[in-house]
Amino acid sequence: MAGERYVSDRIPKHLFAHTTLSNTALGLTQLTPRQRVIVRLIGEGKRTADIAEQLGVTRVAITWHRANIRKALGLDSEWELLRRSILIRLSEEEK
Repeated sequence: MAGERYVSDRIPKHLFAHTTLSNTALGLTQLTPRQRVIVRLIGEGKRTADIAEQLGVTRVAITWHRANIRKALGLDSEWELLRRSILIRLSEEEK
């Protein structure tokens, strides 16, 4: 659709104004380079097994990274990690 983002008028605009978020606000500066790669892959919709295969490591290693990423970002659940990862991916696409 011509590269535009379309959001329902029923959704308040402030809820998707994430484009002004910086890497610091998103928490990327608290992560290691490997963790940043994993967060970006999560934001692309990759599963733990897919990420492990792509990076040439075990699923256990990715699970361990995911737990450490959640801890570093102060996230309580995998859903929060997924949400944050998507926000990071979207903010990077707009740069």
